[in-house]
Amino acid sequence: MQLTVLVDNNTLIDRYYLGEPGVAYYLEDGDVRILFDVGYSDIFLRNAQALGIDLSRLQQVVLSHGHNDHTRGLLWLSEQEYFSELQLLAHPEALKPKQFAGEAIGAPFTAQQLQEKCRLRLSKEPVWLTKRLVFLGEIPTLNDFEQRHGFGSAEDPVDLVLDDTALVYRGSEGLFVITGCSHSGICNIIEYAKKVCGEAKVQGVIGGWHLFKVDDRLEKTIAYLQKHNIRELYPCHCCSFQAKAAVHAQIPVKEIGVGKVIEIITTAGIAGGLTSPYKGLIPAEDQSSLKKSVNCTTFPTKALLGPFFFYLFPLSANGSTYSFLLILSSTMSSCI
Repeated sequence: MQLTVLVDNNTLIDRYYLGEPGVAYYLEDGDVRILFDVGYSDIFLRNAQALGIDLSRLQQVVLSHGHNDHTRGLLWLSEQEYFSELQLLAHPEALKPKQFAGEAIGAPFTAQQLQEKCRLRLSKEPVWLTKRLVFLGEIPTLNDFEQRHGFGSAEDPVDLVLDDTALVYRGSEGLFVITGCSHSGICNIIEYAKKVCGEAKVQGVIGGWHLFKVDDRLEKTIAYLQKHNIRELYPCHCCSFQAKAAVHAQIPVKEIGVGKVIEIITTAGIAGGLTSPYKGLIPAEDQSSLKKSVNCTTFPTKALLGPFFFYLFPLSANGSTYSFLLILSSTMSSCI
């Protein structure tokens, strides 16, 4: 799967895109194209165009929750000709009115209005979008240091932001968690992701963590991340510099901003054939010729048992083309 950051508070150095305090990520998993959140304005459309991403090929839009820094971009997305064909997935509470200090901070459309504009789906339960990518639905409180608190000021109706959710991808290195703001608690989200996916290993996390102060909650969050050996951390959006610096002092955090592209590798086994971390890059018709051209040799060292397969192919990234040599081995005593 490939994730491209279309909206974030920051842009990468020497990458001339637009930033705003919001979130929008473009995801590709095979033939499935998903937009996770839409930011506050139309810059997700402008950044996508600058990055060469054709959003008219989208099939789904997923909302992390209903706050306007994640949903107001719907005003511009709904004007696109392809919007009526899109499935829009969110928690049932995401499209209800929200306010802070008496001001409206919710989505620009109600559920009824969106039902007339696109294919709306509301769910509290997990929804699998592909074989490896899942929408978590409502996040339970699973850690005592991440209790829910009402969002807003004293005069506002109590909002526990039950609509806050996340996406999770099952990669070959473990789970990769994709959040909007983590009002549910970043560790609660990770724990629930493990439960839903039946996977204990977590490779990484990207998104807002809603952490601003160096306090007991942050210290316990860092301890949790260390305990579970989560090494690819991309805290952004609603995570303060102070909080990120405290995390970085214990576990290095990675650079993130508009234009960032993250590749999450999947090891795809081919029955009776090759196993490749780049699914689909070795055509089926080429596999047989590869097998025939390789002499089967059993090496005495266990780490090198079986024949080796070599496959050279080009990869493009950021306008440059590279040659990539893939060396595959499998433990066996005869040719496959």
